[in-house]
Amino acid sequence: PRRPQPVAYHAFVDDRILAGIPHFGDVVSNAAFLVVGVLGLAFLASGRLRAAFDRGWQARPYLVFFASLVLVAVGSAVYHWEPNDGTLFWDRAAMTLTFMSLASIVIADRVSARWGVTRGLPLLLGLGLASAIAWRITGDVTYYFILAQVAPLGSLVLTLFVLFRRGRITDARFFVGLAGLYALAVIFEQLDGTLWALTAGTISGHTLKHLAAASGVALMIPMLVRAAGRAAAERAAPRADLEQEELTYLPRGASR
Repeated sequence: PRRPQPVAYHAFVDDRILAGIPHFGDVVSNAAFLVVGVLGLAFLASGRLRAAFDRGWQARPYLVFFASLVLVAVGSAVYHWEPNDGTLFWDRAAMTLTFMSLASIVIADRVSARWGVTRGLPLLLGLGLASAIAWRITGDVTYYFILAQVAPLGSLVLTLFVLFRRGRITDARFFVGLAGLYALAVIFEQLDGTLWALTAGTISGHTLKHLAAASGVALMIPMLVRAAGRAAAERAAPRADLEQEELTYLPRGASR
């Protein structure tokens, strides 16, 4: 049977209009995703992570991941400005890019770099976007929720790869932190009205959901900083050993 998107889904408790912005907290909290996305893209542009890759194309999933966070910030802000099925599409489409690029990152780093980037990334991105487009065209949310139900199983499989296959860039601590903050975000979402009441109308559960989720994906940046540092140190070590070996075989009193 056809499953339309419930109208009640769009009923968020924060209905304030501040500085001309409706649903103020739910809209402006998306700035957190924008900040993480821009900082991540800036780090990639700095070139510090190049030492961790054998080929430049291996950085593509990370580029898509951070770019998708910028799109999430825009899509979610547009949706919460005027919550309806039409604006929700842009929110969900952007989120599928984030989820699928993250899956590609794990596959590329812990299974096969070439398959994860050249085949897995476009395949996964296409699958995610197709689920959102199918929902928008047919009005049947089943397609999107099939993806949402498959995602936990996929996450379990990816977690097994994280735990039992050593990665060159990805760190198990990142995924533990991401999972914890994502779970917290889900709890905040369920407590939208409760937290609004507890804070006397200051901040809603959905606003806190955005902040928790953004904090989770932000952990990607320090993980990449550490990976870049390790790669740089590994490349510098052979040069240092070679220089020491050359000094060892120089005649006494000689200089290089």
